[in-house]
Amino acid sequence: MRGSLPQLLARGVEKGAMFVFFAGFARIFGAEAFGDFSYLFTVCTLLFILFDLGGNFYQVPLLAKATDGKDPLATLIMAKSGLFLIILLATLWFAPSPLLLILLISFYLNALVVTARSWLYCRRQFQQEASLNVLEKLLFLTAATVGGGIGKSLMACYWSFSVGRVGYLWAFFRRNRPRLNFPSRSEFLETIQNSWSYLLHAAVVVVFIQIDIVMLKHMGVASQDIGFYSASYRIIAVGMVLPTVLLDISYPQVTEYMGNQWFSKVHGVLFHPRRLNLLAGAILTIGVGFCASDLIWLIYGADFSASAPLLVLMSPLFLISFLRFADSAIISGTDFNRQKLIVSGLAAGTNITLNLFLIPAMGVYGALVATVITEILVLMGFHWVATRACPGQPHKTRDLLTILLGSSLVFGTGLLFYDHPIIRIAGWVILISGGFYLLLELRQGSMETKPIS
Repeated sequence: MRGSLPQLLARGVEKGAMFVFFAGFARIFGAEAFGDFSYLFTVCTLLFILFDLGGNFYQVPLLAKATDGKDPLATLIMAKSGLFLIILLATLWFAPSPLLLILLISFYLNALVVTARSWLYCRRQFQQEASLNVLEKLLFLTAATVGGGIGKSLMACYWSFSVGRVGYLWAFFRRNRPRLNFPSRSEFLETIQNSWSYLLHAAVVVVFIQIDIVMLKHMGVASQDIGFYSASYRIIAVGMVLPTVLLDISYPQVTEYMGNQWFSKVHGVLFHPRRLNLLAGAILTIGVGFCASDLIWLIYGADFSASAPLLVLMSPLFLISFLRFADSAIISGTDFNRQKLIVSGLAAGTNITLNLFLIPAMGVYGALVATVITEILVLMGFHWVATRACPGQPHKTRDLLTILLGSSLVFGTGLLFYDHPIIRIAGWVILISGGFYLLLELRQGSMETKPIS
């Protein structure tokens, strides 16, 4: 796919830079400070959804449909700025934390970066976006290294995000000089109103992915334990670069083909990315699961050894998330986005409910179990909706379950060799559940092939 290599490299730099930052932050300031940072970062992520207008999923189609004389770039920037101002004033009133405000400003700048990125995607300027992305992360890492690494300043680490994003925006406007048309009142309001389903979907996705950090904090779990949990999750997040890049590259073309109901072309565009994601997800799940202790020691040091069993049990998220990317692209490019919102909303409710019951009993392990269960439900729900939005899907829901079954049996067997009791219990649960499902499949198959007398 054209543009995928530079985007993959740029996103690799992006994820790598964030990972280096988180690892350095944890090593320098310790697990407790890292836990507090993870909590504030999650809060800002939740607030970010309220002024990002659905991100690329909403902005790419909007910008793609625009004519040269009516580029909605300025409308998006003004809408985001107005919503951010409301959020900022509310934050100043209810939670006037300096560190929270610094992070929130950087997230506003990131919302503008997302708009600029969408503008470039619509013009197939993938290489330019990749170069701007690399520039942003290099400036970000430089600021973090000078202020946090050398100066040992916690506040400098928080400001470093803004430094990189200001650099991205400066280079974008200097190079492209896009036409900024002042929107009418009706255009301004219409842009905000039409984004609600994408905004809600993004909100519920973030809720079921990251609400666990907030709930852990407010349910009395120590900041140090939250730091251990976050350290494991950051390793998982680094591996998500591949499906993220493939989704960014595929989405404009998938949207065009879905709009014209060229379903065979949609499957053609997604054929190789599907296979690549399946292979990469399986390799990362098994590889990270078996090397968790060594990875934690190498990245965070011996003080974070408690993160190793958490990382082992989180590693299936690679395969689950990688399998979901194609279905997400299909649904978002159609009128089925509301069904996607319903699935995500049910998942968010399930995740919150599970956390309420499991965190008091199991702490961070309860949040982990809730996350894995929710991700599986989202995978199956998205696939069900995608098969109806785009007929002729290459994999039926049962095929997807079979893929998960085969991987889980291999993964569960490996867990039995660990010394940690929770990991061994998880291995037995996976094997028993997988074996039970296999028996049901065999029984169903025998009934289907049994001759009628």
